[in-house]
Amino acid sequence: AVLPDGSEVWINSKSKLSFSDNFGKGERRVSLAGEAYFSVVKLENIPFIVELDKCSVKVLGTEFNVKAYQEEPLRKISLVTGAVQYSNNMTGETRTLSPHRELIIDNTSGEITERSFDPYVFSAWRDGYFLFSDEGLEDILKMMSRWFDIEIRLENEDYSSKRFNGKISREMGIMPLMSKLQMSYKFRYYMEDGTLIIK
Repeated sequence: AVLPDGSEVWINSKSKLSFSDNFGKGERRVSLAGEAYFSVVKLENIPFIVELDKCSVKVLGTEFNVKAYQEEPLRKISLVTGAVQYSNNMTGETRTLSPHRELIIDNTSGEITERSFDPYVFSAWRDGYFLFSDEGLEDILKMMSRWFDIEIRLENEDYSSKRFNGKISREMGIMPLMSKLQMSYKFRYYMEDGTLIIK
């Protein structure tokens, strides 16, 4: 999507981005629930602000990803280029990120961790791929559930400690994707009443 200021936004599945009619008048403020990748046009004296539940990200022309699904315990703000400033609206704490760094915020404790990351991860989902880098099956299934809008139930905890690496097209459909994952995990799966069950 292209915003009125020319900034581009890629919105991931099960995500919602909104902004008011006043967008661009003094500030450029959007609200995000879910995940989106932003390529923000730099406009002097008109800040770009992404509002999340309890926090915000202030941007000066840059590219970054925000992952803030309400049902997940962690939020991630990942900076590809430029600069962003994270603000906790409850405590007033702020942090400024440099390129190829990300903040991971624990929704329960408020604890913030900063680390480096591979920006290729975000170009993959924007280009229509799932990219897994040492991902657990539960996290993979959450991504797939959101993308395909289907309930997925994992009924075997033996798989929770296994990790997966790979790149798979999102256009394949859920059953071919499950077949590829099954090669690594050796699980059984089937559809029952619209729910994908993994044993």
